[in-house]
Amino acid sequence: GSVRRRVLMDLDGGFAPSGMIVPSSEIIHDRVGVEVFRGCTRGCRFCQAGVVSRPVRERSPERVAGIARDLLVMSGYDEVGLVSLASCDYSGIERVVDLLGPDLSAKNFRLSLPSLRMDAFSVELADRLEELGRGGLTFAPEAGTQRLRDVINKGISQKEMEDTFREVFSRGWERVKLYFMMGLPTETMDDIEAIMEISLLARDIGRRLGKRPKIGVSVAGFVPKPHTPFQWEAQATVEDLAMKGGTLKRMAKKAGIGLNYHEPAQTFLEGVLARGDRRIAAVIERAWRDGARFDGWTECFDMGRWMNAFDSEGVDPKEYTCRTRGAEEAFPWEVVDVGVSRSFLWSERERALSGDLTPDCRGGSCNLCGWHVEMPALFCRALRRAGARIEMTEGMSPHPRISLGPALPVGVPALGEPLEVWIGNWEERFGGSINSLLPRGVTVLRYGVVEGRPRLSEECTAALYRIIFREERAFERIREMISGGWMPVGHSLCISASGNWIDVAVSSPGQTGGGTIVKSLVKEGVAGSWSELLVTRLAVGSWSGKSVRPLPCGGGGRG
Repeated sequence: GSVRRRVLMDLDGGFAPSGMIVPSSEIIHDRVGVEVFRGCTRGCRFCQAGVVSRPVRERSPERVAGIARDLLVMSGYDEVGLVSLASCDYSGIERVVDLLGPDLSAKNFRLSLPSLRMDAFSVELADRLEELGRGGLTFAPEAGTQRLRDVINKGISQKEMEDTFREVFSRGWERVKLYFMMGLPTETMDDIEAIMEISLLARDIGRRLGKRPKIGVSVAGFVPKPHTPFQWEAQATVEDLAMKGGTLKRMAKKAGIGLNYHEPAQTFLEGVLARGDRRIAAVIERAWRDGARFDGWTECFDMGRWMNAFDSEGVDPKEYTCRTRGAEEAFPWEVVDVGVSRSFLWSERERALSGDLTPDCRGGSCNLCGWHVEMPALFCRALRRAGARIEMTEGMSPHPRISLGPALPVGVPALGEPLEVWIGNWEERFGGSINSLLPRGVTVLRYGVVEGRPRLSEECTAALYRIIFREERAFERIREMISGGWMPVGHSLCISASGNWIDVAVSSPGQTGGGTIVKSLVKEGVAGSWSELLVTRLAVGSWSGKSVRPLPCGGGGRG
């Protein structure tokens, strides 16, 4: 069996340090760090922390401010860093600035944030931080081209980057640091060269605004991590990373841009440790006995010592890094259940290779990263609490007779989905009480007893998708296309336009529907990426000749 990770849901009630060890010498993070929230739903496909730390849980601004004050008094530091995976997404950040601002200003202390997202950058917030001591700003585009940013689900457009640089330099900031990765899946040399093009773009925008911008670039080698959509991917070789790093160094030197990047050999070793199994434990001990210490420091790192340890233990390190895993390969880390299904991760990998974005589900509709794994069990528990006896399948390993309709395309929310369950002792009160037993966000709209009908998989032959456009000019363009007979997919049944959206009925209700429509819109130049659209599945059922008709659910009632 697997080990399910435990989740602290109440950060305010959980432990928070009131003291810390303060070293006598300067360290990299030479400040007080306060965690403002835990978890992230941005969905960056390279990020392990974004998967294993779900769901999002915030600490209250009052609690954040209290922890910060205690640690400042105890430590003697003069700076507070608000720490999380995406601090710009913290809903209470302005309130924290209000609570801490007067105290920090009176003592000439500073408030800082870690790397910022360009698509979540707040000029107003930057101005507030400026009042508490101006330093530099750090952004993490991660990849040089729009194509590759879509692959990793970063989704930052060229326009968003240009707008951010313009806002930053126009308001007086001069130091900007940019984080990138190299060795990402599907990467080409065009993507590598674009890293320096973005850096030069930032510098040129700053100069045009009369500033003397100082642009720093940091590039790390990509390491595929467990529990991410890229856990199946091969890692770039040491030789490949060295070649790409050398190209960047030459371009940076010519352009006068400061550049540092991670040593390829260290990235290779990190990849072995990241996806290793129990055999790697003996290798680590061997390297330690041979003198390996502080190997995260370049001056202390000795790859030869590690290769000797691999040889001594009969382990081939390339077996862990340089091969693509098969879809069905079992992984040693899957003994830990982090709450996100393997099928969701595989679907995200497929979307990555197709260049499809998955929107952030925080504050909006769920991306159902465990839908077809968790939802049947969720309904079974609710029905049992209501007193229902769910029938079981036959065979060696019986399981509840419950099934869902066609799987949603990943990243597409739904307003009404069918579900069927076999109940041996049906009573009307089960339907009437079901919603009070389900978690918030999951609601039964209608229910009923159905006999002698085909299975859902046979009856669900059509789906209706709504695509909302965030820009008016995009909608004007789509009207012209519809008038010209445009059909987004070969199995389109009908298209209608109204307001700032279009409704598209298709005869493939499963995975191909919503994603294929978005691909068509991007190909036609109507949208640059998924982030410019909001796609929702409105209905699943059968085609009536004019519309998608939801499946009837018998003579029951409303939930």
